Amino acid sequence: MALQVERLAPALGARVTGVQLAGIDDATFDEIHRAWLEHEVLVFPGQQLTPEQQIAFSRRLGDVDIHISTD
Repeated sequence: MALQVERLAPALGARVTGVQLAGIDDATFDEIHRAWLEHEVLVFPGQQLTPEQQIAFSRRLGDVDIHISTD
């Protein structure tokens, strides 16, 4: 399935399907980055990411502040 971006609301947000974020290539990341700049909030349903994979993907978008719960 090819990457698809579906607008969720007129002003903000989109659902991205057809991609697994773990280990994406640069071309796919570029498509996601363009969608992020356009929609500001992206939802990626059905992802199976380890915490390390989620951090690695997020760092491609910019600085990441990591907060660890001590509960």
